[in-house]
Amino acid sequence: SLCGSALWRISIPVLAGLGITANAASMASIHPYENVYFNFLVDRHTPERLGTRWTLDFWEHSVRHAVEYLLQQDGDDTVAVHGRRRARTASIRQQLRLFAADDRRRLIVEDGFADFAIGEYEARLHAATSPYAQLAPVVHAIRVYDNTLYVVTTSPTRSALSALDKSAAATDPVARDVFDIHVVGHLLVYVKEPCSVADIEKTFLLQFTPVEVDDLPLHRRRYGFDSLDFEFHVHGMKVGDRCIAALPTPGYALQSVRTGQWLRYPNAEGQPIHDQEPVWEVSFALSK
Repeated sequence: SLCGSALWRISIPVLAGLGITANAASMASIHPYENVYFNFLVDRHTPERLGTRWTLDFWEHSVRHAVEYLLQQDGDDTVAVHGRRRARTASIRQQLRLFAADDRRRLIVEDGFADFAIGEYEARLHAATSPYAQLAPVVHAIRVYDNTLYVVTTSPTRSALSALDKSAAATDPVARDVFDIHVVGHLLVYVKEPCSVADIEKTFLLQFTPVEVDDLPLHRRRYGFDSLDFEFHVHGMKVGDRCIAALPTPGYALQSVRTGQWLRYPNAEGQPIHDQEPVWEVSFALSK
């Protein structure tokens, strides 16, 4: 009918306008992280869905704002920071070019040990209930849609690691190879003495295989295990000729743990990548 046809012509632009307005309002509410925008009809804005299904801040805009926070809040003449992963450290160096000359002089981007770390939020490391949060507490978090994108943490302190070292020394290692591996509470503690720089410069392999595959994050279930490789300088410290690092175990029941270190060699661009075979590795059962 003519009336129905007229109503249809009116309703289409009205609905389109409402949709555009709703989306624009949503994007405005998360400024300056519009790149993280998700249409509410596509997926619910919950950490369980967005945080496990999608790479939220692919272009790492959060890194710049994390650096700005450190420069504003830390009153020291210099501020040492690393990116927890080699690629993230390189990203911090690139984004530092956007800062004023005085800020570039103040911020020291380290490949090794530093006072602060900037990296993606990981619940097993940064949640308030994580035992690791006591070693390296979160000092700043960047949040969008109730999802934490990036965090700024302190590095594990010498006193905290020394206390762990004493606890580890009172227990037998659950595995022994290049490093002795102890379990202290819900932490894996890696210890080596004597220890050289060559012992800790290679990336550490760490894989957790659960009793129930459904306990894994969605993107890991098809593999059957969670891969949490790490750099020693992010989670540990070298004191004299003794090295100690600590990482939390996941909150689910474990069938086994595989760990070791990867052999690194340069690719065609001269960037270090790891081989398919580790330099050393051990596997062991770990009940929770």
